[in-house]
Amino acid sequence: MKKIILICLLACFIMLFSACGTSTEQSKGEDVVQTSNEQIDEKTNEQTNFPNEYKNEMNGVIFDVVLEIPENLDFSQLKKSTASAQRPDMNKVIEAFVTEQEISEEFKDKGIGPNGEQFDTHYLIFKDGGSLYVANSFSYATPLFGKIQTAFRRDTADNFTKNEELSFGSSNQAFETIKVQLNGVGYELQELRYDFYALDAHTLSQQEMQEDIFQKGEQKTEWNGNEDAYYFFAEQIYQGLPVFFGSKDFPQDDENYRPIEALYSQKGIEYLSAAPALYRFHSQNGTVVLADFEIIAQSVAQKYGSLLTNESYGVHRAKLCQIPVQNQSGGYDVKIGWLIEMTVSGVEEGQACTFPLYTFVDAENGLEIIL
Repeated sequence: MKKIILICLLACFIMLFSACGTSTEQSKGEDVVQTSNEQIDEKTNEQTNFPNEYKNEMNGVIFDVVLEIPENLDFSQLKKSTASAQRPDMNKVIEAFVTEQEISEEFKDKGIGPNGEQFDTHYLIFKDGGSLYVANSFSYATPLFGKIQTAFRRDTADNFTKNEELSFGSSNQAFETIKVQLNGVGYELQELRYDFYALDAHTLSQQEMQEDIFQKGEQKTEWNGNEDAYYFFAEQIYQGLPVFFGSKDFPQDDENYRPIEALYSQKGIEYLSAAPALYRFHSQNGTVVLADFEIIAQSVAQKYGSLLTNESYGVHRAKLCQIPVQNQSGGYDVKIGWLIEMTVSGVEEGQACTFPLYTFVDAENGLEIIL
């Protein structure tokens, strides 16, 4: 059962990895874009003053937003940039993680990414229950990872202590070890920001959810106190802003969805995964001057307020971030943009329903960012 859980988790990892316009009730059509550009041209490179909150109703779209902007962000350092994808070195990954384990199964193949990228894949299953997958991303897991996943998952994370220290060592030292390991297998990662959960054996035992296992008569997991570990979720930071790593098909942005995940115990790294969405950035000439958030709101209101539906739209989140957008040459143009999250309310088959909707707006000019 644990092996099945582990393989399913790895499959989910491998598979891992929108829509605005312009105008307001007072302005029509493309006039807003023109007005936006005129206002932006009048700006200087001095720090932009954004409100902590933005509340308004525009074109039928309700805004009740707390703006997510890093504290002490130096707006004068926001430069135009490009990026290229970072990939693991397969030989270095295998050398780093395949040490004394005996291999029970091994698979080699070719893979192709959503943008046509071709790469080799190498999947190893160890006799102790651990595994290693390497392609345009990689994922390494020990048996402890599979054991802990019976109790700690995204849907049970709130039951664990967040950002507190465990007795076997500091979280900072643990994450530095993880970062060194990543940079040792082909990455060039500089600033990373992380959150973590402190997993202790007592809470893991209490939170274990194996109803399906119990029904099949399998033995409950035993916890002996040696399972204490830190679980990290980490993201890249560039020019002081978080780097968006999702896609148009999976835009969800949450602290428990990050391109780097790791489990670290007193024995060291028990799980480490790096998604394909890690980047090497290249700063260009030219400072990016951000538009007022009013311009961003106008863009969102024009698009969604003009839709001929019976649904209502409420914007409740706006996060300023770096958004890599793939270009025709295979590289990335990096847009400083707003990730806008809203709730759509409507009626489906006679029943009231709500669902989340994400869109992206260029923070410089208020235009839609197409991923």
